[in-house]
Amino acid sequence: MANLLFSRNLLFPERPTFSRETYFFSREKVGKKSFRPLRMSLQTGSLCDDNPHFTCLEESIVRNYFREQLAQLHRELTEMGETCETAISAASEALLKNDDSLAAVAENAEEELDRQEREVEDLCLKLLLRQQPVAGDLRQISAALKMISDLERIGDQAADIAELARFIRVPVENLHIADMTQAVIRMVADSVNAFVRRDLELARAVCAADDQVDALFDQVKQELVALIASDASNSGLGLDLLMVAKYLERIGDHATNVAEWVEYSLTGVHPDGQ
Repeated sequence: MANLLFSRNLLFPERPTFSRETYFFSREKVGKKSFRPLRMSLQTGSLCDDNPHFTCLEESIVRNYFREQLAQLHRELTEMGETCETAISAASEALLKNDDSLAAVAENAEEELDRQEREVEDLCLKLLLRQQPVAGDLRQISAALKMISDLERIGDQAADIAELARFIRVPVENLHIADMTQAVIRMVADSVNAFVRRDLELARAVCAADDQVDALFDQVKQELVALIASDASNSGLGLDLLMVAKYLERIGDHATNVAEWVEYSLTGVHPDGQ
């Protein structure tokens, strides 16, 4: 059985020479042969010894370390998805309630998304460089790098809606903008959950839901045409509301992109053939 020397601060019975950047593993003698210590670098996360005789325990430890980092990636992506939901919801409520404080919430959420994108990107690059994943693990991390760009763009568009909400001071309850908002929030939440749960059917359901958002967008356009036709002085308001609807439609497209990258991570085939 291998003796694991795992902490930099423990008193080791065998007291090997070690640096702060290295975990050490040692083995008992096998017959007359004694194996050298096996090191795992904290900088690279890889096994440093050139000895090919790895034990199951050692391989399991390295794999568990990788799994812990993947779990952290899932947590951080989930947090990004929740921040996106906050941004969209606050921007929409700012529009419906004429509340500038909610517009500020959406704008702050957009800044938070920028920070979260940098952190997730950094984690993904560390996983690629240190762990050198292959096959499904490589696809999963590559997909996450693509997904965070779409999530960050969702935050940008929510902030754009919040900015427009500061200038729209008329009731908009009769329009289907609120329905569009709820639909895209569900799409964003489901697309991120599909990645974390590795749920292919949920990812495909998100892609199908984009048709509903497109249909609502067409309906809002018709409502705005009628609004302007009834009173030409509403033309400026109509254009602002059309931009809001367009931003919501684009959020749905970004959620679809996220879901498509989830499908790629699970199947190795992107729906668009990328």
